[in-house]
Amino acid sequence: MSKLRSLWMVIFLGSVCAVAQQQVGNDRNLEEERKGSYLSLSGKIGSSGLIYKLHSPEEKGSRSNKSGYGFDLTYSYFFNNHWGISTGVGISHYASVGKLKGSITDKRYYNLGMLVDNDYDGRPKDFNLRARLSNLVEKQTTLFLDVPVMLTYQTRFGEEEKWGIYGSIGAKLQFPFSTRFKIRNGQNSEFNVSGFYVNIPEDLDMGAPSNPPVPQHGYGTITNPNSSLGWNDKGKLKMGVAGTAELGFIIGLGKETDLMIGGYVDYGLTNLKKSNKGLFTAPKVYHPHADNKVGYGIKYNGMLNSDVTNKVKPVSFGGKIGIRFKL
Repeated sequence: MSKLRSLWMVIFLGSVCAVAQQQVGNDRNLEEERKGSYLSLSGKIGSSGLIYKLHSPEEKGSRSNKSGYGFDLTYSYFFNNHWGISTGVGISHYASVGKLKGSITDKRYYNLGMLVDNDYDGRPKDFNLRARLSNLVEKQTTLFLDVPVMLTYQTRFGEEEKWGIYGSIGAKLQFPFSTRFKIRNGQNSEFNVSGFYVNIPEDLDMGAPSNPPVPQHGYGTITNPNSSLGWNDKGKLKMGVAGTAELGFIIGLGKETDLMIGGYVDYGLTNLKKSNKGLFTAPKVYHPHADNKVGYGIKYNGMLNSDVTNKVKPVSFGGKIGIRFKL
């Protein structure tokens, strides 16, 4: 009887060992299948904008982000069935809106510097060119070329491991290759230009809101300035570095094809601002002979290119979906 028990014990242990060896073999096969190179194509959508603080004479403005989107081509290499590294190239669209309420009053103005008036009774006079603005709404849009480097983790579960989760963390270089700003048109927006003269016969801010307009010198107030002065233009930003992370689900579509669904976040780590000049730049000669054209010749530089903003950083988060292929 004891010999029979021993025989059964040997058979049982042998079966366990065989199953264990088979399982180890299957795990090794799965690991061999999961490791290697992958290529993925994905699209993303969410909130993507430029973060900055906005201020002008005696005022703090407001800023908001708009929806953004992007597309990524990613190459990944997994050293085993869990850990790998990823890199690639992508294009991201960012959009923000900056608002300055402003005010058309004598005391609040942008100082555009000193110029010389050669048309004041034939006697040259120095004057300070000033600009005032109310209800400025500017939309900024930027396209970035992204180059990420990320550490990636994945794990599979379920029948034939058709399901899984993944996560990635790292950094990306962001190259802005198209930045533009556009002013919202509207009759509520006003633009005033004046010239401050000393001792003519007393200190005079010619064309200021409290004084009569002098259109022959280009002084006075106009409404909806963007429609007549065409302030929409290109902006400039520097290359930056952003931290980036992703988290999501893996759905197996085939032996070597996966559907990837998840979320992402990108946060700028460096200041992209390239210029810190004034919001307006005066021409070398503003008048004489302005021909009743208030504001003509004065360049509007945009919020991102001027001293009304401080640091400019991109921030984006949202959802992402893509297809991944094993190479």
